[in-house]
Amino acid sequence: MRSPRPIADVAQLKALTHPLRVRLLYALTAEGTATASRLGQIVDESPASVSYHLHKLAVAGFILEAPDAGSDGRERWWRVPEEGFSWSSADFDSTPEGRSTSMAAKQALIDNQFMRVREYDATAESWGEPWIRASFSTDYVLRLTADETEEMALQLRAVLNSWKELSQSRNRVDGDDREHVMVFAHGFPHHP
Repeated sequence: MRSPRPIADVAQLKALTHPLRVRLLYALTAEGTATASRLGQIVDESPASVSYHLHKLAVAGFILEAPDAGSDGRERWWRVPEEGFSWSSADFDSTPEGRSTSMAAKQALIDNQFMRVREYDATAESWGEPWIRASFSTDYVLRLTADETEEMALQLRAVLNSWKELSQSRNRVDGDDREHVMVFAHGFPHHP
C-alpha cells in the first residue's frame, strides 16, 4: 500500500470544502469506478451537477479518469487514486486563507462521516441482526504525548490499510453478504 499523497496547496484543498464533492468522493471510493450518471443516482443529484463537481475534484487531483472502465466510450468513467491523500492543518497555518480552507475541508469531511453514522442509526433495524451485532462505536480517553498520539495514528492506519487491502482483494460475488463499511476514528487533545 502506497503512502497517502500529501496535499499542501490551498487551491487543491478548496475542492474538499464543498459537501457534495465530499459525498461524491466517498461514493466513488465505494463504487471503485463510476460515471457521473451512476454517481448522480447514488447522491440524488443531476448528472450535470455531478459532472461539474467531478471536474473540480479531478482538477484538484482527488479523482482520475478511468478510460478502461467503460465499454462504449460515450461516458466518462472516474476513479479515486489508490494511495488516497492526507494533509495537516499545520501545513496551512501560514495564511488566513490556508487556515480557513483547511478548517472548511476538515469540517466537510467530518460532517459527512457523522451524517453516515446518523443515517445508519436511523436505519439499523433494516440491516438485520448480524449487521447490528457487527457494527460498533468506541471511544477512549487516553493520556498521551503528541509523539505517542502520532505513533498510535500510524498503527491504526496500518491496521486499517491491512483491512483495506483484504477488502480490495476480494472480488464481489453475487449473493455475498459484503457491504460498504465506513470506519473512522479521531484522535485529538481535549480538556475534560
